[in-house]
Amino acid sequence: DKKGCGGAVWTNLDVTTVIKRNDHIESCPGDEHLAYKMEKRAVLTQRSAEETKPILAIYDEEVSAASAVPSVSGNFLLFKRMKSTMNSHRSKRYLKLPEHRRN
Repeated sequence: DKKGCGGAVWTNLDVTTVIKRNDHIESCPGDEHLAYKMEKRAVLTQRSAEETKPILAIYDEEVSAASAVPSVSGNFLLFKRMKSTMNSHRSKRYLKLPEHRRN
C-alpha cells in the first residue's frame, strides 16, 4: 500500500540527472521499474514534441518496441496517462493565438 508514501524522483528531461529525490517510507515497496518508466516517458514526450506523426502512432511504435523485451513489456506507461503530457509538449511548438483571435 503506497498510501501516505512521499517517495518520488525528479530528473531532467533526458532522464540522465536526478534533480531531487524523496525516499519511500518503510512500508512502501517502491517501483522497481521506475527508471524504465521515466526513460520511456522522456522518449515519448521528446518524440511528440519533435515529430509530426500522430501521437497515437508514436505511442504504438514505442509499445511495439517494448513488447519485444519480455522483462519490461508489462511495465509500459498507459496511453491515457501519457496522452496529455505528449499533447502539451507538442503544443509548445506552436505560438498561442492572440486573445482577440481565440473566439
